[in-house]
Amino acid sequence: MNRLLTLTLMTALAVTAPAQVTWHELAIADGIELEYAINLPDGYDSQRTYPVLLALPRGPQTREMVEGGLRRYWGAQARAAGWVVVSPVAPKGVLFHAGAESVLPPLLARIREQIRISQGRMHLAGAANGGRSAFRIATLYPYEFQSVTVMPGHAASSDNARLKRLRNTRVRMFVGGEDDHWVGESRKTYRLLSEQKIDVTLKELQDQRTVPSSLDDGALMKHLVSMHAASAWPDGAIGDVHRALDDFNDAAAKADEDRYFGLFAPEATFLGTDTRISTGRINQGYDRQLETLCHLHLQSICLSFSFFFFLFSPTPL
Repeated sequence: MNRLLTLTLMTALAVTAPAQVTWHELAIADGIELEYAINLPDGYDSQRTYPVLLALPRGPQTREMVEGGLRRYWGAQARAAGWVVVSPVAPKGVLFHAGAESVLPPLLARIREQIRISQGRMHLAGAANGGRSAFRIATLYPYEFQSVTVMPGHAASSDNARLKRLRNTRVRMFVGGEDDHWVGESRKTYRLLSEQKIDVTLKELQDQRTVPSSLDDGALMKHLVSMHAASAWPDGAIGDVHRALDDFNDAAAKADEDRYFGLFAPEATFLGTDTRISTGRINQGYDRQLETLCHLHLQSICLSFSFFFFLFSPTPL
């Protein structure tokens, strides 16, 4: 079954693909099947990088709610903007801020395995229950996301202690001014984030209901596109370093040994502890499953930190 699902997903993510929304299932532990939609941009090319959005549905977070979010915010709008959108359904009716958040890591790993993510980290967005879920997921897995957008959303009391983990994540909050409860909860989360010196804004949109209608008709995607563009790596040597490191980590996550070792200089030496790696190459019989290559991803991160330490160290090492 897992092999069939993988082949189905790989078919959907072919080298070039027409614009489309496709549905998939991912087998999780304890017999849980996580259903999710993938929305590919026009002219999708698996060799290119794309901004990726994890979009969390509102309400009961059913398939109908996922489809509603695609129609309202990130369906045709995201395809035209050149984004990949992944939107999961709450498994067995358990919401993503009420227990189902624990099943998302395999989906996040699958996204990284199949899609080359622009700037190395995804964006995260959700409305109402999707916004509440966004804070839960972002504080649990902050290294996955460069931004969080909620319209509206707020952190639960159990999430507050983890809000400090969002120091490298931009948070944008929207709420309709007619809903006093959501406005009050949004203000509480905004104050907590501000106290942690996190890049956060809160917009209370007057004369609008809980989920602001002014974000419809492509307005939300314009906001996301603008945020992504503001984080683009600069031109020149520094930008080249960032892009190379992103490519390095992405190749490790996808078990792409040709691309991984292709980023090494000819005189480079691979520093690793796995005896199956020799003379700077992965042996032909090496198991390519992602779980057996986790050490490569971790080592590439360590090498990245070491490289930046070398660049910015005040004295020679």
